[in-house]
Amino acid sequence: MTLYGEILSQKRETEQANEVPGCQQTGTCQKYKSSRAVDGDINTCTRTAPIGRQLLDEWAWWYIDLEKVISIYSIRIQFKGYGEQYGCKNSGVYGYNCDLPCPNNCQELRCDIVNGSCLGCNAGWVGDLCNKSCPAGYYGLRCRSTCTGHCRDNLSCNHTTGQCDYGCECPAESYGPDCMFNCSGQCLSYLPCNRTTGRCDGGCNLGYTRELCDKECPPGTYGPDCLNVCNVTNGCNPGYTKEICDKEILSQNKETEQAEEVTGCQETGTCQQYQSIHAVDGKINTCTRTAKIGTPLIVPDKWTWWYINLEKVLSIYSIRIQFKDYGEQYVRRQRGRFAGFSLYVSNTTIKEDGYLCYKNGQELPALDFSTTCVKHGRYVIFYNERLDGTTYPTGYQIETVFTELCEVTVTGCEESGVYGYNCDLPCPYNCQESRCDIVNGTCLGCTAGWVGEFCNKSCPARYYGLQCGSTCTGHCRDNVSCNHTTGQCDYGCDNGWTGTHCNTECPAESYGPDCVYNCSGQCLSYLPCNRATGRCDGGCNSGYTGELCDKG
Repeated sequence: MTLYGEILSQKRETEQANEVPGCQQTGTCQKYKSSRAVDGDINTCTRTAPIGRQLLDEWAWWYIDLEKVISIYSIRIQFKGYGEQYGCKNSGVYGYNCDLPCPNNCQELRCDIVNGSCLGCNAGWVGDLCNKSCPAGYYGLRCRSTCTGHCRDNLSCNHTTGQCDYGCECPAESYGPDCMFNCSGQCLSYLPCNRTTGRCDGGCNLGYTRELCDKECPPGTYGPDCLNVCNVTNGCNPGYTKEICDKEILSQNKETEQAEEVTGCQETGTCQQYQSIHAVDGKINTCTRTAKIGTPLIVPDKWTWWYINLEKVLSIYSIRIQFKDYGEQYVRRQRGRFAGFSLYVSNTTIKEDGYLCYKNGQELPALDFSTTCVKHGRYVIFYNERLDGTTYPTGYQIETVFTELCEVTVTGCEESGVYGYNCDLPCPYNCQESRCDIVNGTCLGCTAGWVGEFCNKSCPARYYGLQCGSTCTGHCRDNVSCNHTTGQCDYGCDNGWTGTHCNTECPAESYGPDCVYNCSGQCLSYLPCNRATGRCDGGCNSGYTGELCDKG
């Protein structure tokens, strides 16, 4: 018999199960020891204690130690006599003469001794010969791990290690090689800058210019990208803001509400003096005041709020808050009281129902504060808190914190469905509820059947509805796609189907498009006809003929 490779087993160390009972007394233990199976002598054999259900032992075993991990080809057992093993003495090789190297990416360089296919692949490789790298987005052993990072330029992670070989995508507010530069922080609506270039691709906040939005408007200019020249010296006409005298004020003299009154104002007769309406009366010297908040246990209130009702959902551009200023010596105290506040835009009086427009952080806010807030909503909500057990940044006032809003100015477009610098450009036709970004006109949502920034792209074939999230379920005539807006079949149903979405099979005894035809009623054994063609596929009753069994 021709052997493949070399004998690996001869005269190697072996072990086996229990000795034959009584061999000590008979002096035959040596005769049956485990090494007899690999001594090259067919006439010497091992023997272990007998096994069986009714015996003491129920199983037996024997093994050989080949001294190291070796590529095995075959095992031969001669009973009586436990075999000679054949294979390659050295690991990492295969073939008839054990002279071909296993493929480089075989795990531990182990491969099939006959054809060289790997018995496992190193991390990052797959295939019979481990010569295919993991597909994009996967890495590791058997490519079972998913890349979890954000690699630079949207590249896939390393297929072996999962690392980003060419660097990571920068976190918000940083950019450039190894994220070594900081964004200006003045991109429109405080969005992050481009992580590669640092540019503000969507434009700058009011008062800033250049690609990085890192330069304040020069004196005498204002507005988006500092393109407007100031033309006022003593304030604006009624209904317009000082910073941008051609944007409409939405907030003046609108209905307002606020948190609890200042304690004791009833006794002192000052409740009227601190009413919420004073924040939108156009007078900087009249201010609201709510009950104090603070962290000490003796201060019962831990949060405060104020909101304005704009009467309908409007397109908002900016919010300006002028906090009570008691003069230079109290500026830091007042900024510490103002600190930590949040601004929300909502369609209800509940802030959680809306959008967080701004949240003050570590830096103490200016007493005359402005922020760009490109949102749609009916209510603008001011909120602040001082909670027990919370550590606040340096400078925050945490005891006896009064909230005093002297003027809140909300600017935007007075009419819905428009955008642009002068609020005179109509929002794209397919914007949901005709709402679009007040600056660039991009839709804030699309009506059913449309997608894209300007909602000018219909759903792809076989999809319809809001965000094209529904799949056509019917059988439209001539295999045409359903209506991208409604999901209905505009040109009728295919043969055998009916219903507004053509997803209902024709009832028995009818067929054709929209089930407009009646079966002959003479199909064999009075079975229903084919719902699509009207034919009697199983034949006709006696006395009738034709494909439709409609001829006597």
